[in-house]
Amino acid sequence: MRRTIAPKIPDKRAIQTVKILCDVDQVECLRHGVDAPSSTIKIEVDPKSLTEEQRNFVASQLYDGLRFPNSAGSEICPPTYDGFIAAVNYGLEKDKIESRHTVDGALQYSPDLMKELKELRQSLIKAAIKESGQAGREVEQAHKDRMDFIRKGSAEFHAVSTPKLKP
Repeated sequence: MRRTIAPKIPDKRAIQTVKILCDVDQVECLRHGVDAPSSTIKIEVDPKSLTEEQRNFVASQLYDGLRFPNSAGSEICPPTYDGFIAAVNYGLEKDKIESRHTVDGALQYSPDLMKELKELRQSLIKAAIKESGQAGREVEQAHKDRMDFIRKGSAEFHAVSTPKLKP
């Protein structure tokens, strides 16, 4: 007697996600003590979890297929979903702030504008780091583990390379 196996039919109610390749701001990650071993990371995003404004912004920032963002200064930090959302929210707020500083269709850069944008980005990054658990113990533990490995390797090397004295 032969058994047939019915093919799996995807559940239409299942969450459908999109994998977006995100550029990581490794310099900001370093400044905040967040581990960012790669300049890119794939983030799974459920488009339905984003607002329409966020979806439109993300769509406008995609390049090379599904790579985000296409404008410098909006890379994600930390390299997590929360970092992605922070970058999206920063981009949306940045557009609103810059529209207030536009005269006759030209953006008027000023020290105040630059300071406002920098403070906005820093506050969003700090919130994303806190939300994603990238700060504190995890970073400290990774540093401790690296230092223990270096010390152990150094001690083993010293033991092997030091000549033994005969009594």
